Amino acid sequence: MSSCILPAFFRLKQLLRRVLSWPSAPAVVLLCNIYYDTGLTAEDDHVEIGEHYDVPHVSIRDSIYKDLHAGRYARRELLSPDGLHPNDFGHELVAGEITKLLDAVNARRDEPEAVPPFPAPQTVNAYENARRLTILPCAAADAAPFYLQSLVIA
Repeated sequence: MSSCILPAFFRLKQLLRRVLSWPSAPAVVLLCNIYYDTGLTAEDDHVEIGEHYDVPHVSIRDSIYKDLHAGRYARRELLSPDGLHPNDFGHELVAGEITKLLDAVNARRDEPEAVPPFPAPQTVNAYENARRLTILPCAAADAAPFYLQSLVIA
């Protein structure tokens, strides 16, 4: 794993744990994007995290990027003005890839679905259940008022 994406790697783990623990049990899909000019992507790291939590993913590397380099699209600018973020046509292609995944899931909707136990964190996460509190103005008897803007309680 690249050291430059290490903080993002941990934030994704924390985000997934938080969302997957919501009482509403949301459906979650990872969308793994790519820099069309260089092929740089964090997909392998994201998929590792997704597999730990049994979260499916859509790979732009294995679909649109592969098609671009196979000559299906004349040039990258047709998909993305900056090489990463899709334009309208690029969004249409991405939506098509997401739809393929949803169609595959829908085809299995009649199969019984086991709910696996929530996996343990992959890394130490001391602040997983932290709350941020806003503190009101404070003043000591012999001092000027001051504010403690926020406090994280683990």
